[in-house]
Amino acid sequence: MKIKVEKKDLIIFIAFCVFLLYLCAIGVLNVSSIASEGRFYGLLPFKAFTHRYIGMTFFLFLAALIGIFMARCVIAELINQEPVASDEILKVDYSAKPDQFDSRWTITIYNPVADEEMIGVAELSYAEILGMRVAIDDDTDFMAGLAVLFNEITKSGLYDWERSAVIYRQNAEQRAVESAMYDFMEQTQQIALFFDEYVASHPDDPNLPDEIALFWPLTTGIMAPLDADDPASPLISTMQLDPKLLARFKLRFGQAFRRFKGE
Repeated sequence: MKIKVEKKDLIIFIAFCVFLLYLCAIGVLNVSSIASEGRFYGLLPFKAFTHRYIGMTFFLFLAALIGIFMARCVIAELINQEPVASDEILKVDYSAKPDQFDSRWTITIYNPVADEEMIGVAELSYAEILGMRVAIDDDTDFMAGLAVLFNEITKSGLYDWERSAVIYRQNAEQRAVESAMYDFMEQTQQIALFFDEYVASHPDDPNLPDEIALFWPLTTGIMAPLDADDPASPLISTMQLDPKLLARFKLRFGQAFRRFKGE
């Protein structure tokens, strides 16, 4: 693939890179000077290219250059989109106390009509994002909040086709999870109803109560604490059946269970 670059554009790009490198150099020197001596270093960049600072200088330069190109890609994609009108609001909130993921930022989609908030900003198309208003917490720095929102928006990719592919894959995974959940619920409900009918039709079997107690976990699935690190955490179903217990159930009640299901 050939890339054609005009001489004028190349000169502008080189000049921009030199200026950006200069800003990164004096930024590294001044931050270091303030941290160690409590005063500004100045505007001369040469010391930043000595062995002590050159690594951080070029790291900052490359990070800034990549960030600028990423922002340029997103802006280009946004310019090409037709906004989808919406009453929903992108809310960027800041909390002094970090959440369970050690983050102080929360980005939600607020629906003023239903008065409810939901997550999933990364799954929105650029057209949907353009149609929303943005509300950044007044108690925090506006630019910091904007940077967090930009980071959240680009989680699914910079280009619209990337975002569409990620969103499609996430939706497919969600449908697969929902399908597995419905299958699990149907299976456990069938076993529970079978037990009810079997007990009613075998009232004189003295061993049946113990057998039902043994196999009853097949009606709930394997139970596990919601928080593995908290002993007092409530138990929830993992939506999985014990394969060994299920095999024993089929061995003991397999024929009767098939008749119950009409097979």
